[in-house]
Amino acid sequence: MIIVVVDNKLRDLPTLISLANLLNEKYHIDVVLANIFEIDDLILLYKNEIDLILFSYMRDANKYKIAFARLHNIKIIIYDQEGANGLDGLGVLNDIKNYPNLLKCVNGYFFWGKKQLQGASKIIKNKHEIALKDIGYIRFDVNTNLLPKNKIFKKKFILVNSNFALIDPRYSTAKKEIEGVRKSNLYGKNLKEFILAMKNHRKRFLSDIKTLVIKNPKINFVLRPHPYEKIHTYEKICKDFSNCFMSSKYSSLNWVLHSTLVLHIDCMTSIEALSLNKKSLSLSYIVKNKNLCYKVPYLSSIHSKNFKDANNKINQIYFKGRKIKVKNIKTFKNYFGEKKNKPLTKLADELVEVLLSRDTRSNIDYKEFKKNFLATLILSKFPFRTRVKIFLRKYLSSVFFIFIYRLVVGKKIAKKYDEKCFDSKDISNYLKNTNKFKRLYSNSFIFSK
Repeated sequence: MIIVVVDNKLRDLPTLISLANLLNEKYHIDVVLANIFEIDDLILLYKNEIDLILFSYMRDANKYKIAFARLHNIKIIIYDQEGANGLDGLGVLNDIKNYPNLLKCVNGYFFWGKKQLQGASKIIKNKHEIALKDIGYIRFDVNTNLLPKNKIFKKKFILVNSNFALIDPRYSTAKKEIEGVRKSNLYGKNLKEFILAMKNHRKRFLSDIKTLVIKNPKINFVLRPHPYEKIHTYEKICKDFSNCFMSSKYSSLNWVLHSTLVLHIDCMTSIEALSLNKKSLSLSYIVKNKNLCYKVPYLSSIHSKNFKDANNKINQIYFKGRKIKVKNIKTFKNYFGEKKNKPLTKLADELVEVLLSRDTRSNIDYKEFKKNFLATLILSKFPFRTRVKIFLRKYLSSVFFIFIYRLVVGKKIAKKYDEKCFDSKDISNYLKNTNKFKRLYSNSFIFSK
């Protein structure tokens, strides 16, 4: 059995459904699409059946989950779903530098592009005998014919994507988020400057988007903030203008596919637009220092010299279908791979290769393990609180469970859990044959022959 962890359903769910379906169809392997909150429970319940877990990153939030899987001799693959993060697109390398103890737990580390693989290879030097592969960007490979058609916004529209979750987070505080990236050294010595620049970018972006909405009453704008970004400001803009709408439903791929243009500064959805042959326009004039933005998506879009230029290009593309070439395609390919290489199929094949190969990880040094991951050793003893939680998740409806969960952990964490959960309806949106999966436990579903 393979567990595929879904961390961000609005970003990852369609492609991970395709991955689970492909593994099940091609290799006849049982695959569980698992809510990230339920990994520990699944390991405790099915430790003798789970052979491999695919995690979407190797950072603090996953630290104890990865260690817990290692404690039970489950093979572990990391395929980073934010694999071109950081100012230079190589932020993933900081995870490898910062978590050497976690690296010992891992069987394979897979990357989007050659650039990330080359950088990681220099750091790891394969001293841990880890399988290192450049897979490509699997969201290139989703079957767009399976994306919901009738439920998506039916009018012609421009999609506006923001990515300011770091400074205006939905489920946390800016202070906590900034401290997290400081610890990871994601932005190095540029952190303070980057945070200040992002605050300025956000202020100008929201102001200019509002002005664009006002100046162009015949153009429909759909605002789609980052899934982990607060939405109040966007809701207010939409409330004030009849040609402006907001949605956080469905995958970003759905909205990109049906849009006429993607508008952003340096958002990763511009990469998805490129893969779907959709135009994306960066309000690049907002960025005063090119070293203080996300390099790869910034470079992979049409640029605008100023607000007037951006407005003109929007009108020419929206009403006249003007074609404008995107430069820096080589940069884009180095960090994301190519759609023609079928990254989803490649990921499935590489997962199976690791699954069938000999486990080359060193034996656990329990003294060191206890020092670094004491919480996992405590959890492995199946404490009473965990037994109660599993019982409630297993036998209560999600509504009743979340009500109780809110009383125990607080409103903010319970809300985060609720909004990250996916259900059978979400999965059915992206499958032709809905008989292929069933509920295994709580909000985790198994694909089985």
